[in-house]
Amino acid sequence: MAGVANARRFAAGLGLVLAGLAPLASASAQGTERRTADQAHAWLTYAGEHPLRRGSPTALHLEAQVRRAELGMEWQQLLLRAGVTRALGAGVRAGAGYGHITTHSYGELPAAADFPEHRAWQQLSLAHGVGRAAMAHRYRLEQRWVGVTGTDAADPERVTDWRYSNRARYLARGTLPLRREAAGAPYLFAANEVFVSFGENVQMNRLDQNRLMLGVGRPLSPVVRVELGYLNQFLVKANGRDFERNHTIQLTVASSAPLGL
Repeated sequence: MAGVANARRFAAGLGLVLAGLAPLASASAQGTERRTADQAHAWLTYAGEHPLRRGSPTALHLEAQVRRAELGMEWQQLLLRAGVTRALGAGVRAGAGYGHITTHSYGELPAAADFPEHRAWQQLSLAHGVGRAAMAHRYRLEQRWVGVTGTDAADPERVTDWRYSNRARYLARGTLPLRREAAGAPYLFAANEVFVSFGENVQMNRLDQNRLMLGVGRPLSPVVRVELGYLNQFLVKANGRDFERNHTIQLTVASSAPLGL
C-alpha cells in the first residue's frame, strides 16, 4: 500500500506541474497577431473499459469519438483508440495503447487539407472519494505522428511528411450523485483537462489546448452509463497565433461490461 500512496503523491505533484505550465506555455504566442474562432460542435463518444473476464484486473480499452463541426453539419474529427489497462491497486490503474485520428478541414480557421495522425499513449489513473463525491485523475503521455498534407497541389490530401511531437495531458474529474443512495443514481460531473506539447517540432503551441466539461450522467445498468454535457475546448493552432474556442455538446456512452464470464 505504501507504493500506491507514493504513486498518488507523485501523480498529484505531476498534475500541479502540468497545470502550472499552462499559462507559461501560452506566453510563446504573445506579441503576435491573434485570431480566435468561436464555433459550435457536437461530439458522440463510446468509451469501453472491458475486463477480460468478470473480476479480472486486466481490461481492453475501446474508444470511438465522432466529432462533428457546425453542431453536427460537417466533419471535424474521427478518433479511434484501443489499448490494455490493468489495476495496480485500490484506485490505481495503468494502461497503454494506440490511436488513429483523422482531422478534417473545418471551421473558420481551417487546415489546408484533411490529415491523419498515428498516436501511441501511456497513462496512469487514480480514483478516490471526497465525502459523497468521487474524484478521478488521469495522467497521459502521447507520442504523435501527424501527417503533413496540403503541400501537393495535384492531391492536397496526400501525406508528404510526418511531424513527430510529444504531449502530456492531465485530467481532473469529479462526480456527485444527486441522491444519497449513490448506486444507480443520476449524477453531476465536472472536469478539466490541460494539454502541453513538447519536443523539437513544437515551437509555438506548447499549450496545445484546455477542455472544461460540465454535465449530468445516469447509469443504465451496473456496467453501462450515459452522459450529456457541455465541453468548452480552447485550442491553440500549430502556428501559435490562431485559436479556437469551441462550444461543444457531448453525448457519451460508457461501458465496463466484461468480455467473458
